[in-house]
Amino acid sequence: MASGKTYGNQIRPSGQQNVDGFTSSDSPLAKFLYPLRWRDTVFINDDFTGAVLDTTKWVIAKIASNGTNFIPNSTQIPNGILTGVTGAVAGDHVNIRSGTSWAGDYNCGMEIRWKVDNNVAMQWETGFNDPMTSYTSTATSAINDIDTPTITNGTTDVALIGMDTQQTLTTMAFITDGSTTNMNSTKTNLGTRTPTNATYMTCRVQLADGLGSGVFGGVRVGQQQRTPGVGFSRCAHRLPDQGRRVTGGAVLHGSGHHHR
Repeated sequence: MASGKTYGNQIRPSGQQNVDGFTSSDSPLAKFLYPLRWRDTVFINDDFTGAVLDTTKWVIAKIASNGTNFIPNSTQIPNGILTGVTGAVAGDHVNIRSGTSWAGDYNCGMEIRWKVDNNVAMQWETGFNDPMTSYTSTATSAINDIDTPTITNGTTDVALIGMDTQQTLTTMAFITDGSTTNMNSTKTNLGTRTPTNATYMTCRVQLADGLGSGVFGGVRVGQQQRTPGVGFSRCAHRLPDQGRRVTGGAVLHGSGHHHR
């Protein structure tokens, strides 16, 4: 039987080297154990089950005049939930983000399961971007134009799934851009995917070895080269034009070249 002594006498216990001792690094078991490799992996999972948002992990903001910031429901429900409500004026929005502690070079990834109760006339984006100039002005998106993507609001490095019903493309797209030479804005249209009203959907963005992948509903739907590799702030933005309610939960992780 394992004990503290046998565990502590291993070389780099609870890390990739430990896992490689009994399974291949790409096996289903190794992938399952990935979140538990605390020595080589930073993994945050938040189902928002508490009565108060953990502000050591998350920062919330909205347009100054209208709406309600993302907060846990006052009446807790099974499995937890976080809810944000926009105002009913064009340009109203709510957003939530983590700190700037994630990097594409360290294979960062994120996943959010969310729904919206009014999917008409809205703009939203979720994934990774570096810090923005403003999180409370009328225009706080990182993607300036999803038809011909340009990156705005002080950001230069992004890997985002987004959608804007006010543009020619009214369905989802995966957008990347970076500040390194030859990293230009790149877009992959994600078919005809759109949120189903009041129905949970899952969005995932994964960066690894110069590739960025956008995943919708557990199915990879877009992969791009030239993804950014510097510091990111994870942002899940909701930028609709009318009053609506947005709920969800989130996962963040990163691993690779950094070790404890």
